[in-house]
Amino acid sequence: MKAFSFVTCATTIAVITLASAITPAIANNADANFQEETANNTICSFLVTKEVGSTVNIRKGPSTNSPIVATLKRGDVVRAVRRSGSWVKLAARAYGRPPKETFKPLNGWVNNQFINGCSEDQFDRWRK
Repeated sequence: MKAFSFVTCATTIAVITLASAITPAIANNADANFQEETANNTICSFLVTKEVGSTVNIRKGPSTNSPIVATLKRGDVVRAVRRSGSWVKLAARAYGRPPKETFKPLNGWVNNQFINGCSEDQFDRWRK
């Protein structure tokens, strides 16, 4: 439970106690749904850089002027959704390998020069 106090002129005017709206069962179900949706509706891709050990900026929007929301390393596996111009929309960061692959939400964009598809038939997908 979380308690919130609202203070005006140093006087407490209300205290509200809220129970978490998401129970563990709902949270687990939501995560299972996210895992399944990500696996079924995104394209396995990995980040590339010109130099080993380099990083790639993941941005809030499809522009170098957009704020950076994450920085990933060369070889990190992500799940991509679509392309807009020279930018690719990311949905998740992938961990492990199928069938035990798991996903963590990653809402951002990467320039298509820094991403390749995981499989041979998808390798150049984001540059065409």
